[in-house]
Amino acid sequence: MATGKGGRRGNWGNGRGRGARLGVGEGGLDGERAGEGGTVTGEMGGGGRRSEGSGRVVVWARRRRRNWFGGSGATGHGVAARATSVGMEDGDGLRGKGRWRPVRGGRIIDEATKEAAVVDPVEPHKILRVAQENGVDLKLVLTTHHHWDHAGGNDKIKQLVPEIKIFGGSVDNVQGCTNKVENGDKLSLGTGIDILCLHTPCHTKGHISYYVTGKEGDDPAVFTGDTLFVAGCGKFFEGTAEQMYQSLCVTLGSLPKPTRVYCGHEYTVKNLQFASTVEPDNVRISQKLSWAEQKRHTGLPTVPSTIEEELETNPFMRVDLPEVQEKVSCKSPVDALREIRQRKDNWRG
Repeated sequence: MATGKGGRRGNWGNGRGRGARLGVGEGGLDGERAGEGGTVTGEMGGGGRRSEGSGRVVVWARRRRRNWFGGSGATGHGVAARATSVGMEDGDGLRGKGRWRPVRGGRIIDEATKEAAVVDPVEPHKILRVAQENGVDLKLVLTTHHHWDHAGGNDKIKQLVPEIKIFGGSVDNVQGCTNKVENGDKLSLGTGIDILCLHTPCHTKGHISYYVTGKEGDDPAVFTGDTLFVAGCGKFFEGTAEQMYQSLCVTLGSLPKPTRVYCGHEYTVKNLQFASTVEPDNVRISQKLSWAEQKRHTGLPTVPSTIEEELETNPFMRVDLPEVQEKVSCKSPVDALREIRQRKDNWRG
């Protein structure tokens, strides 16, 4: 598996691509099916070794014991970041100058300062233990929304690290929140990482996605919680189809296409199976479904995706296309999104 310039995913059409080895926990409050694993966690990981040459970084994932920020059952997006790179945890290719370091769980790390942020932590004791073992200083908690499987560890991590800042949406009543954020608020980590807060409501009214950028030359990443899944979206618990359209198709859909998407749960296979009922002739959906089934069969994750892949395969992000609207007998993007969500809610595939 190789990552070249830009650190892009491999070709999922032929079953190759980036992927760290993750454990899986129980399904959460997003309302989707948890049959293929539920919450993405960091139970098992590939160590990874790097080979540099001809401008490429090649990384092979391998099974090994619990590594940096490991956990069994904690919600985590499996992301690492440093001043020059944002990428998947153990086994993912982190491109850029400087040292490559395998990491685990939903964490963002500035390599220069060893400062770190954690996204939606649920098992604070394990997080703190491995942070101490690796000399990393936890500074920030980034909470996507108030549901317990994303915010349930906030109070405990605040007890364990009293100086830590816990960020959450200003209207989402996030447990343990010390710093409320609005759409467009900017945070920084260490000396090289910028975090932009994006209000992406509907699943919950105050849901925040976190858009992370490092130094020039590396692809950005976005932590989407339960708003955007690979090939799917969260249920409309506290919002409307109009809001989800704005969140998915406008706010997230306008991010750079290479942006890596780290969602809160591993529902990819079921989502793609459903997507194929909406667009049975979409070759990209069938290709990615075959790739995802192979990944899950071998215990590998399908996260991250990219914005570009979602625009090609996610029916909820394709509702601007007349052919998709026609498939579901609708004449507007919002109506199509509402109809597809209703079909997904009733789908028993």
